[in-house]
Amino acid sequence: MRFASLALLATAAFGLAACNKGPSIDLKNATPAEVSKAMLDSGANRDLVRPGKWSSSVTIASVDTSQLPPDLAAKVNAQVNLPRVVEACITQAEVDHPERNLTQGAGNCRYEHYKMAGGEIDGHMTCSGPGGSQDMTIQGSYGHDQYKMTIATKTSGPAGNAALSGVGTTMKVESHRLADCDARPTG
Repeated sequence: MRFASLALLATAAFGLAACNKGPSIDLKNATPAEVSKAMLDSGANRDLVRPGKWSSSVTIASVDTSQLPPDLAAKVNAQVNLPRVVEACITQAEVDHPERNLTQGAGNCRYEHYKMAGGEIDGHMTCSGPGGSQDMTIQGSYGHDQYKMTIATKTSGPAGNAALSGVGTTMKVESHRLADCDARPTG
């Protein structure tokens, strides 16, 4: 489902934040590349989540389906409050290069604000393109071995596509480090 993909992208972008006692970032009207550069310049990339195997539970907490056709609204509403658990390996290269996550798929996006300090994160990003626009906020807490985020999105579809206009979604993401990544088989 598209919402789960968005949550994983957002988790990658926002979840790779500094540790509780590390540097802070406070930007306004910034591109994803500018946020990434601030992370590198401040040294926040040295205090990112630890590499290893992570488990993330992504739950669609609410969806405003009032603009959707009834059959599609029923399918979407059936997914509300059903956690999806995904395990993934975060490599040292991903920790060392936050720009790979923050700029991936960012398109024409800007952060109205992006704050990261003292174990808390708060961001507001708007993206636009021929397919419409999306407004996303994220708030949460983070550390080397865990993070919890609430991600709210509101989509506006292209002119003439009422089904995509005004769809709002709130997701909850809870992630924690499980262990080192599994060794890869050779040969």
